[in-house]
Amino acid sequence: MVKKIVIIGALAIVLAGCTSCKCSSTVQKVEEPTSTAAVEQSEKEADAEEISEAAPEDENADEAGKADAAGDEVKPEARAAEDKKAPSRPLEAKDKVIKKESEHVTIDMHYPEFGVSAMDTALEKIVQSRAKESEIRLNGMASRPGAFDGAVDKYESGMFYEVVRSRSDAADVVLSRTEYTGGAHGSLEIETIMLDGDGNQIDPWSLFKDPDAELEKISEVARAQLREKLSGYDDVDEMIRKGTEPKRENFKHIVRTDKGIRIYFEPYSVAPASEGVLFIDYDLP
Repeated sequence: MVKKIVIIGALAIVLAGCTSCKCSSTVQKVEEPTSTAAVEQSEKEADAEEISEAAPEDENADEAGKADAAGDEVKPEARAAEDKKAPSRPLEAKDKVIKKESEHVTIDMHYPEFGVSAMDTALEKIVQSRAKESEIRLNGMASRPGAFDGAVDKYESGMFYEVVRSRSDAADVVLSRTEYTGGAHGSLEIETIMLDGDGNQIDPWSLFKDPDAELEKISEVARAQLREKLSGYDDVDEMIRKGTEPKRENFKHIVRTDKGIRIYFEPYSVAPASEGVLFIDYDLP
C-alpha cells in the first residue's frame, strides 16, 4: 500500500512538472475508430451541404435559362420589330464615270454606285439621260456656223456629286452638272435625287403632312440661316427675299439627312454665282 501511494505521488509530481514546463510535446486526443458506414454518411452530408450552398447560384442560372428560353420563343417577332426601328447598314459609294469625247465635245460625268442593284440602276439611268441631253445640246451648238471663232475650241459638260445619305434602303444624292461653252465661266445646275431601296424616286413633298403649311416654316428657317451665311452683304435681306418666298419652286432641291432635310440653292437664286451652291438644314419632328 505504501508503494502504490509513492508511485502515484511520483506520477503526480511528473505530470505537474510537465504542465508548467515549455516542452514541445502536445497531448493528442485519440478519436474512437470510425466505421466505413459512418464515413460514407459523413461524405454524403458534406456533399449535401456543398450543394445547399451552391443552390442560389444554380437557381439564378435556371431563372436566366428560363428567361433565355422565353426570349427565344418571342425572338422572331421581337427581331422583326427591332429591324423596323433599326437603321439599315450604311453604304460606301464607288465612283462611276460616263465619258464621251468627240472633236468638239467632251462629256465627263461622275456618279456614285452603292452596290444595291435597284438603286444603282435607277441612278445610272438618270445620269445616262443627263449625259445624252448635254451631248445633243452641245453637238447642236458646235454645228452652228462660227461656233468656234473665239478662243474656245471645245465644249465641255461634266458632273460631280455629293452623297448626303446612303443606306441599304435609301440614297440621297446631289448631282451637280456643269457646262462650258466659252466666256468668263460655265454654268452649274444641281439636281437632288432621293431613292428608296427599290430604286423609286421619292417626291420630297411627300415627307410633309401639310406641304403648304410647312413651306411657311421652311421659308423662315431658310432666311435665318442664309442671313448668317451671307452676313457680309449689306443688302442680304433683299438679296435672299425672292428666292426664299414660300413657294415650292424655291425649295425644290431637297435631300434627307439623319435629322430632317437639306435644301440646296443654285447660284443666282439667293446669292451671286461667286457664293456657289448654298444649302440650309431643316429639322423634321
